[in-house]
Amino acid sequence: MHEEINSINKLTGEYDKTLERLQRCELAVTELTKLHKEWVPGSPPDLDVKYNELIDALSEIQNDLEEHSRYEEKEIIPVLYEHAGEIINRGLVLEHEKILDSITYLRKSAESLYGKVDSRDQRIAQEVDVREAIRAILQLVQRHCDTQYIIYGLAKDVLSNTNELDKRRGSTFNI
Repeated sequence: MHEEINSINKLTGEYDKTLERLQRCELAVTELTKLHKEWVPGSPPDLDVKYNELIDALSEIQNDLEEHSRYEEKEIIPVLYEHAGEIINRGLVLEHEKILDSITYLRKSAESLYGKVDSRDQRIAQEVDVREAIRAILQLVQRHCDTQYIIYGLAKDVLSNTNELDKRRGSTFNI
């Protein structure tokens, strides 16, 4: 399983690199637009340089995504297919446990605000602890919602398009 985790980390890193490249492309288009607005006959041909930078970056992104897709489809998806139920089940259960543990901690922290406090500094520390616990729970719940949105979205897509997907891929996958 350690090898699979490393592969997943590799793919995640590749996503990050692709997003950075796409952001650079967006910047290049903005620069091209600016150069077009400032262009007058006889000005330096910076447009060609920026245009070539954009095309080169898009070629790199396309090559990276093609390799990424090949690797993901050949190496990762078979592992996910084999262990998907376990991964989703345990992953969602772990998230539920983290959220519920955090809520329990938050409730205890909030209850401490109503008790007698010896000093103003102690009260401030308790309030900071409650605020940090709330932020942590918000992040956990948001991540859980994002995860569910993706999983449920994929499930709906697959369940509503199973016959179409099977026809295109010649799959024997049954739900």
